[in-house]
Amino acid sequence: MTQLSNKDRQVITPLGIGSHLEYWGYLSENIHEVVWQTSFHADSELTVYILPTRHYSGRLFDKNKTLWAAFALQTPQHKIFFREGSGYDPHFKEIGDALGEFDLVILDRSQYDSRWLFIHMIPEEAVQPADDLHTKILLLCILVNFRYQGIHGMSLLLVLQRQD
Repeated sequence: MTQLSNKDRQVITPLGIGSHLEYWGYLSENIHEVVWQTSFHADSELTVYILPTRHYSGRLFDKNKTLWAAFALQTPQHKIFFREGSGYDPHFKEIGDALGEFDLVILDRSQYDSRWLFIHMIPEEAVQPADDLHTKILLLCILVNFRYQGIHGMSLLLVLQRQD
């Protein structure tokens, strides 16, 4: 994270993560800390939607002080949805109904422990969001996690590099 911070980048992140990014060296004016159901126009051809996901955050005594989020990226040609770690919930259908068909949906492959049922989908649920999101292509994958002070996951932020 600190290696990315010295670049001229805009960062879109869910609520509660901005102070961590500043600690890692990101300039506060480049951090856009947002809540669900927010859209951000990165430029004239890219809109980023910050969307709900069902997952708790934090560890031990520092729980649920940050927001997890999914992202949708929309250009005039394509629409992509991605998120890491979410239990199955009606929010997938609500997103699909609101934003329409996605060209590509990228989801974390399912977890296999029934204790995580509400924050991760079990294998039997893994394909349902593709129907809910009206996707053309579903990519189930193992997303790379980074860990720092009990925070993990791709859903923390979206880094956009400026093109001058």
